[in-house]
Amino acid sequence: MIALWDIDGTLLRVDHGIGREMYKKSFRTLFDVDVSDIVKDMSFAGRTDRGLVYEIIDAASIPRAELDAVWTAFAADMAGHAKELITPSTVTVLDGAIDALHALQEQGIVNGLLTGNIDGIAQHKLEMAGIPLVFVGGAFGDDHEDRRNLPPRAIDAVNRASGGSFATTDAVIIGDAIGDVLCARAHGIACIAVTTGVHTAQELHEAGATMVVDTLAPGASTASRLRQVLGYL
Repeated sequence: MIALWDIDGTLLRVDHGIGREMYKKSFRTLFDVDVSDIVKDMSFAGRTDRGLVYEIIDAASIPRAELDAVWTAFAADMAGHAKELITPSTVTVLDGAIDALHALQEQGIVNGLLTGNIDGIAQHKLEMAGIPLVFVGGAFGDDHEDRRNLPPRAIDAVNRASGGSFATTDAVIIGDAIGDVLCARAHGIACIAVTTGVHTAQELHEAGATMVVDTLAPGASTASRLRQVLGYL
């Protein structure tokens, strides 16, 4: 079995406003454009970094081709700003997150990532939060703009890294946002939704989550829930 983890709002929380500041800094650096008014009311939950950048580009009337031409540099610039702005003091680990990762690992369940963060930003956030790097592959917000395209990529990455042959029927996506639920449903993958983000339990149920919980704690319960949604209990 594979547990594919979202990061923000599921495993950890970064202080409000830091994500927007990263976008603003990179747009100033790469395009000499102030996008403060564009990003101030944007919803980031369940999105990918690349998808958000495209939305900002469109609102700023910059051709997408210009972004595509410098995407590698843009992603690297954002990751650099993440290292400046995200520190141990600006990150909060959510209840049960570390225990849940350990519990799944101890039960032979493979932990992978399925996050809207650019790879470098994801790894930095986990490091700053002190979350153990137990993840075997994954998919990231620079892999595709549409989160619904990430689950097959995440499973393929886990299989390559682990030598496994996991399929969608072996996977559970764990996240806090409707975007996590929808990307799971797009591939018939089970989803455990946690109400530690911006969405209510009712909203997550209505989106189609297989199971909705209030917390990852205790970690052993998260492992049991994962087995339950895959029919092992």
